[in-house]
Amino acid sequence: MKRVYPLRYKLAAAVFIPVSLLLAAEIAVRLVGAGLTQRSTEHLPRWVLANVRDRAFTPDARLFWRPVKSSAWLHTNAYGMRGEEISRDKPPRTYRIICLGDSITWGFSLIWSRSYPYVLQQKLNNLPIPVAFEVLNAGVPGYSSLQGRRYLDELWKFQPDCVTIMFGRNDQRRLRDEGGTLPDSQVPVLPEWVNLLRRGLGQSQLFGLLRSLLTERQLHPDEVPQQTPADQARVNPAEFRVNLSEMITAARQNGSDAVLLTSARIRAPLPNYNEVVREVAASTGAPLADAAAEFEQIGIPALVVDDCHPNERGARLIAEILATVLLANNIGSGTETGAWPLTGITAGAAACPEVVPVPEQ
Repeated sequence: MKRVYPLRYKLAAAVFIPVSLLLAAEIAVRLVGAGLTQRSTEHLPRWVLANVRDRAFTPDARLFWRPVKSSAWLHTNAYGMRGEEISRDKPPRTYRIICLGDSITWGFSLIWSRSYPYVLQQKLNNLPIPVAFEVLNAGVPGYSSLQGRRYLDELWKFQPDCVTIMFGRNDQRRLRDEGGTLPDSQVPVLPEWVNLLRRGLGQSQLFGLLRSLLTERQLHPDEVPQQTPADQARVNPAEFRVNLSEMITAARQNGSDAVLLTSARIRAPLPNYNEVVREVAASTGAPLADAAAEFEQIGIPALVVDDCHPNERGARLIAEILATVLLANNIGSGTETGAWPLTGITAGAAACPEVVPVPEQ
């Protein structure tokens, strides 16, 4: 007589067997060391992949990468911004500025308290203005204007009164120099539900192997389209112009002022990109902090640690230029933070005494 198993046994077997097979496959994949970088990140620059491996960056389907949150050695806060912890809601009678940019804004080679956003905060708070200034460092190493435009969408929750925008250094970089395979605008962006699913499965080595195999043909470097030559820029000047204009429009739609900055470098200057910044500022009426012109007048080598990243003196100069532009344009005067007496505060007031850096934790 054929034995009949209770229904609960059949249900248990239906669950246990597939789960056991998946678990065994996961263990096997881990044992053979298949935890390789996914093909879906092969378009990224080589140095970015190195930082992903070192756990300084985490891959992001929409932004390509972002800094690790709450990192002691990067000194990032819970929101992934470099600097001290902040509240999402803006404190009362506080004028909040977000500095959006790349590694120049981040403060490459400097401790966080000597980056120009932090120096700007101290300079503004030393002025006789009856509000508190809070400056958030939203710079991310390697970011282009396209990444900045997308990142800005996430930053409105912090209710900024002003957004400063400095890009161009990475926009002009050639694919052959970066080791990437696609211009930024051609990198595919996955739907949000796919991103949520990927984050949920991200710890699975088996999922990583399967995704690598499934996306290999789509994203393998040998199959980059012919219309993507190696000397193509990550973001061309026309796209750069659009990205800057859209960031200014977004700022105004969200009740924020926008200030544009130029950036300087020693080798292979950025004349086209800096000129685009100046043209966009003129056409949109956005205030311009022309740091590149100031650096060139003083002498770029005295203000940078390498080709383009400011040293302490350079960071202080950018902060002074920004503070001067903010004051000269009465930015924020009469807003909900409360009008402040800008009359009598000269541009030279921005050059306040030497900023005392906060010791690195």
